[in-house]
Parts: sequence; C-alpha cells; structure tokens
Amino acid sequence: MFCPKCKSEYIEGYTHCKKCDVDLVDELPEEPDEYEDAPSIDPVKIRYAPNAIDAEMAMDLLRQNNIPCFSKHSESGGYMSIYMGFSVYGEDIYVDRNNAQAALDVLNDWDIVQGALGEDPDELEEPDSPEAPDEPDESYDNAPSYTRRRTAARVFAVYFAASIILASLFGALIMLLDILLD
Repeated sequence: MFCPKCKSEYIEGYTHCKKCDVDLVDELPEEPDEYEDAPSIDPVKIRYAPNAIDAEMAMDLLRQNNIPCFSKHSESGGYMSIYMGFSVYGEDIYVDRNNAQAALDVLNDWDIVQGALGEDPDELEEPDSPEAPDEPDESYDNAPSYTRRRTAARVFAVYFAASIILASLFGALIMLLDILLD
C-alpha cells in the first residue's frame, strides 16, 4: 500500500495516510519522464568573453531579451577558476542556432551603446558569426608571454608547485632547528 501524495509505503492493514490525510492505493501511478518533452537545442558559440563578469553581463542582456543562453569555460578555464577563483581563459557564450542572429543583434546593439558611453569602439570585440569556425588570433604569436593564456596557466602551476615545495622545506628546517636547539 502506498500514499499517492507523499509516496510512503505502508504495510498491509493500513488504508489511510495520517500525514497526508488521503486513502492509500495498491500501486503508485507511473510518473511521466520529466525530460521527455524537453526541447533539443543546437548550441552555437556567439561570443567569447574574456572573464566571467563580461560573460554574465552579456548573458543577462540575452536573458532580458528572452534568448536562452549558457556559458562554458574556454579550454581548461573551469579548472583554473577552481584553483584561482578566476580563469585567464575566459568563457564562451552559446545560444540555440535558431536564436543566434537575434542574439548577435542584441549584443551588437549593446556594443554600440557601450561605445557611445565612452569606451573606445576599436577595443570592442566583434562577435563570431554562428557559421565561422574558431580561428587562432594572428597576434597571439607576437604577444608577450604573460598575455598568452597557456603560458600564464603554466607559470601559475610552476609558482604554485614551487611554493608548496618551499613551504615543506621551510617546515622541515623549522623542525630540525627545534630538535637541535632542545
């Protein structure tokens, strides 16, 4: 015997659920699959945001215009944000292919407004078109090493490992001095 409301199971002899105040049934009705009617989407990358704040601002603008969207860390940025609290890799913003042009229009209008408010329009990044494949940036090879994302991540990893090693050596030295001085 089962309660149709709270789905609690009762032993034979009980006919009423005191908690829900309903009569028990022999079997629970089969629940429909909640994802059965979920629409399938074809995600398209429409923009790269250099940090989580810019990504969240752009996604908030899209949501205000009833355009569903989501973001995903670029490269291994998810791991970097766990360790550092932020990612040097940035985030990619995705929408459904059916909404891609509307999303690009909204973001382009936003870029124009930002340019009119005093930001340098030359610094504004043009969003990728939905059909364009990701192409490497030509200036990436000539950029200083500290602006390259992979190099920055490697430098961080080396400094992190070195700090752990130095901390353990310092701890061992303190213990050795403590033993020698006693």
